[in-house]
Amino acid sequence: VGVLGTSEIKSIVFACSAMGFLAVAHENQKYMASNELGLLYAIVQLLDVDKGKAREYCCSITRSLSSAISNKLFMAADHLGLVKALINVMKDDRGKARANACASVCNLAIATMNKVPMAKPALGLVKALVYVIKTDKSEARVNSCAALSYLAVAMENKTVLLDPAMELLESLKVVIKEDNGKARVNACLTLTNLSVNANGTDLSPGKGTSTKGVSSKAGYSAKGSTLTSPYGSMNIQPPAGNITPYKT
Repeated sequence: VGVLGTSEIKSIVFACSAMGFLAVAHENQKYMASNELGLLYAIVQLLDVDKGKAREYCCSITRSLSSAISNKLFMAADHLGLVKALINVMKDDRGKARANACASVCNLAIATMNKVPMAKPALGLVKALVYVIKTDKSEARVNSCAALSYLAVAMENKTVLLDPAMELLESLKVVIKEDNGKARVNACLTLTNLSVNANGTDLSPGKGTSTKGVSSKAGYSAKGSTLTSPYGSMNIQPPAGNITPYKT
């Protein structure tokens, strides 16, 4: 971790690569994300200054660590600043770093207590996710649509997400029209979750009945929504529904 605070670029890249492999192991994830170790603070600082391989590896680390249930609340905390750092990556990167940043926020958005804070307009995450699905047709779009599908589960978020200023509905329409794979499915899941009203009634075609406790194809369910898990090859793992960590 100490290497990340130095100016030795090659050493930083090697250290981030090594920690990327370590972060994939479930038994390592809680300690690696701990306040005691300080790795996440170092990653936040590094994401702000590096736009090369180190950034790519750091985002793969956050993707892995965010898959652990025990890490979700701390990693999304305002004082850490990780979500803001990931938003910046989503805005100005076009490769693996962006895809992994989107996957990281998707994993964090699974936690019930993270959904509302993460969707607050002041944070800018929703706009960043919409920007990605408008400008990227790769894995980043798939992951962004997945993140939006989780945020759409919270009743408090529906007004924010449906605000015309967010341009979410228009962007989802574009994805549904031009995509024929996982991004399209996740876009449809987002619309389905947005159509669930305050009573937990699914208003999508052919439904109209209570959907509480009904699980999706991937095996994950959330109160008040039928579909909350992104699509198939994202390898959603019940019960948390995390995106499988990207191997660097």
